Amino acid sequence: MSNDIISTYIVNGSNFRFLMWGKLLHQYIRTSLLNISNKMVILTKFLYPINTVIKELNLFSKNILPGSVPYQISSQHIRERHALLLYLSMLKQSPQDTVCEMFMYQACGDHVWLENENKGEFTVNLGARVKFSDSGRIQVIDDDGKEHWLDGKKKIKHMHITSVEGVEDMISLGDLNEAGILRNLFIRYIDNLIYTFTGSILVAVNPYQILPIYTAEQIQNYRDKKIGEMPPHIFAIADNLYFNMKRYSQDQCVIISGESGAGKTESTKLVLQFLAAVSGQHSWIEQQILEANPIMEAFGNAKTIRNDNSSRFGKYIDVHFNDRGVIEGAKIEQYLLEKSRIVNQAHDERNYHIFYCMLAGMTNEEKKKLDLHGPEGILLSNSGNLMVPGGRDDVKEFADIRSAMKVLMFTDSETWEILKILAALLHIGNIKYNAIEMDNIDASEIQDIQHINKTAKLLEVRAQDLIDVLTTRTLVTRGESVTVTMGTEASVDVRDAFVKGIYGRMFVWIVDKINIAIFKPKSSPKHFRTSIGVLDIFGFESFDHNRKNMIMKELIGNTLNLLTIKKR
Repeated sequence: MSNDIISTYIVNGSNFRFLMWGKLLHQYIRTSLLNISNKMVILTKFLYPINTVIKELNLFSKNILPGSVPYQISSQHIRERHALLLYLSMLKQSPQDTVCEMFMYQACGDHVWLENENKGEFTVNLGARVKFSDSGRIQVIDDDGKEHWLDGKKKIKHMHITSVEGVEDMISLGDLNEAGILRNLFIRYIDNLIYTFTGSILVAVNPYQILPIYTAEQIQNYRDKKIGEMPPHIFAIADNLYFNMKRYSQDQCVIISGESGAGKTESTKLVLQFLAAVSGQHSWIEQQILEANPIMEAFGNAKTIRNDNSSRFGKYIDVHFNDRGVIEGAKIEQYLLEKSRIVNQAHDERNYHIFYCMLAGMTNEEKKKLDLHGPEGILLSNSGNLMVPGGRDDVKEFADIRSAMKVLMFTDSETWEILKILAALLHIGNIKYNAIEMDNIDASEIQDIQHINKTAKLLEVRAQDLIDVLTTRTLVTRGESVTVTMGTEASVDVRDAFVKGIYGRMFVWIVDKINIAIFKPKSSPKHFRTSIGVLDIFGFESFDHNRKNMIMKELIGNTLNLLTIKKR
């Protein structure tokens, strides 16, 4: 048959005929002889999926060689994605010298899946490499560097060739399961390959370090490239968005989701950086869109136990382009700021960055005007603990925030009013109560009236009105109002709600102010415009004790994801 190719190898003086179809042999690279454990072994490397090889060998053993030929296959990845090493170990020859019995044994260097001894909901099998095999026992080293001895008679699952050194697109994984996916991400992460494709989906693993892969040169390398032409990268996704928008004149959207600390905020900034670079104009509006990030992060991000710059709100950024693919504006929508953080932070966590930045970056004269003479007693900022996470410079960031506000058309007066509100919130956080009784009813009084006076001055309200708001409540029934006192517990709740309400409204005002600067309405109904939406949604979290607002945030975050997908 013209399409069939027969290769003959000499093994221990015997002829072993190995038949493969021509299409399979076309993927053949080389053949050599190895001596492993004093047994002659044929080493064949293919660029072909193992299932096809097994199928062809089965056909060969049944139709070509007389008798039955039992065998099993051990595989090890060499370099390429579909590379395969077939170890055909001839241990015994038949009297007729025509049939070989080939048994699988664990050769040194083989990769296998090791069953995880720790059973649990989130446990998966571990990858391991065979180190030694003798006397029916096999020694393996798992991916964590631990050694294990296994019974040679126990069935061990061999690792698919694509899982040995990893693949760029996990759709091509032979072991397409949780263990295979996690190991693929792990071995790539070890080599600082933090991006991996799954079709058109990009999986990113936070390296927690600055990698030199986001330069202007890299942006140019990924321009006008289809997904798969270049190694996985956030720029590949961004370019795909831009290319499809221009080619099909249709709006595009990317959803950036993942666990808290996974790098969603940084990924969002990188997508915007790429879009600003490839639009080609380097205009003032592009600069304004990029400058919105430090302001949003200052007022909406905080240090948590998992992430030094965790976004505590969701945002959707719609970047608008004209018919030539040039950025002409944008609009930001914010979702569900975590206002409870203003008054309560977990151990080793911080309040929002802006409080620490302003305390570190303001001049002494500015602090004096705001009656901020030091960090002592500032309950709102984690009991005055002005801890600075590694890699952050609150003084520099405060200067960047003020600079960004100027770019986004915040006047000096508006910036100062924001600082006055923040200072007032810090003073409110210092208010403490004493429990008293008035007419045999529980009541409360403020311990130190100076904090009330400072707050009233900054908020430009009467001190007595502020005292009444924080210590009493008014009930309205049938057109009549009754004022009653509150105990200390209720007063603290009111104080905290007051602070959260002020900060939440200020945050909404800041976002609206940014939108005034970056959003450009259509000049006419016929004005052509396309957009790319970037949804940076909440990071999902799970702790030993989950607060109600965290659970609600998870639910709403998932709902927003689904709504965005349906919308697009």
